[in-house]
Order: sequence, then C-alpha cells, then structure tokens
Amino acid sequence: MTLDELASSVKPPILVKMDVDTLESNVLRGASEFLRLPDVRWIVETHSKALEEECLSIFHQAGYHTKVIHNAWWRLFVPDLRPIEHNQWLSASRR
Repeated sequence: MTLDELASSVKPPILVKMDVDTLESNVLRGASEFLRLPDVRWIVETHSKALEEECLSIFHQAGYHTKVIHNAWWRLFVPDLRPIEHNQWLSASRR
C-alpha cells in the first residue's frame, strides 16, 4: 500500500515518521498526492548521504521546507554502535 492510497481517507494535521531503511525515496515517489495534502509534517531517517539528498530534493520539489537534524552532542561520548556509514534524520513541513 502506498501513502497515496491513504490520502483521501486522512485528515490533517498529519505527522509521518518514516524509518524504512534505504527505501525512503521510493516511499516519497509513491506519495505525490500525499505530499500535496495541507498540513503534513515529516520526520525521515536516512542511512546514506545520497539518499538524504534525494529525499531533500523530493521534498523541495513538492514545496516543503526541510531541515537536517544533526546527531545529539552526547553522541561524541556515547556513539551509535550500528555499523552504518550515515544515520541522520530530516524534517519537512510547509510554513
């Protein structure tokens, strides 16, 4: 099921939290109608710089303002021990 299949049955405000391990841009490509809904906010985890840039591009093309959420300062002392090269979150919303 895509987000677009849900678009007609949801009412704003909507918060979408997405953590689908490397498929984020695929989900967003299947959400063109959902991206047009008013008052939708997104929090998306990305696991590569290229994927992050692709998601940011999709959001910008859809008219969203985005922000990369950098890791907490204490991650310098308590690192994330998962063996991944890139792990960041981004937020997207319309102002």
